[in-house]
Amino acid sequence: MRPRKQKAFTIVELLIVSAVLLIIAGVAVPFSVKVKNQFKLKDTKALVTVLADAVERYQNARGEAPFATVDDSGNIKLTGPEDLKEIIEAEISGNPTPDGDAVDLLPDPTDHNGFAGSEALYFVLSRCPDSEEFLERISSDMLTAKFSGETIKAVYSGREYILPRIIDSWGNELRYYYKAGWTFPRIVSAGPDGEFNTEDDISNL
Repeated sequence: MRPRKQKAFTIVELLIVSAVLLIIAGVAVPFSVKVKNQFKLKDTKALVTVLADAVERYQNARGEAPFATVDDSGNIKLTGPEDLKEIIEAEISGNPTPDGDAVDLLPDPTDHNGFAGSEALYFVLSRCPDSEEFLERISSDMLTAKFSGETIKAVYSGREYILPRIIDSWGNELRYYYKAGWTFPRIVSAGPDGEFNTEDDISNL
């Protein structure tokens, strides 16, 4: 008995199948992106919460928040490399040493306007035992010691101190704000759009 020939798909049937697959893909891809973005939001919110807890522990232990010194305008004083160098010198040696060994930052961080960079925040929190334990909860995906392809580090008396930057799920650095009269600092992620001071910013306040 001769085998029965299998009927081939017609052009119309192939077009129908292709159309169905395109519809499924059109629904699945946006859904996948939405789910991925929700996970990023969740992870970044958790990161901000952990940092706020670490800052609170630091504040309780040291009697003041990190970088509580403000300028004449009431904004955080830590706004550039020289301020960060002084903080690092004070933490490492016990007091600033302008006439002795000085800290070299490689590369120099970008000047900030009214906020502290996350490398500065991570450094001071890591120097306080009460807040350091919270830093261990931060995923390695949200820490980077790289800036423009170079490793950020402080060199003091021949020793190197790596300065990790804290980044959100979109790879952008977090900011730390403190103003005169505030009872607690503000830690901010730029959110999905990567722009600060927009509606999708994520913060602890």
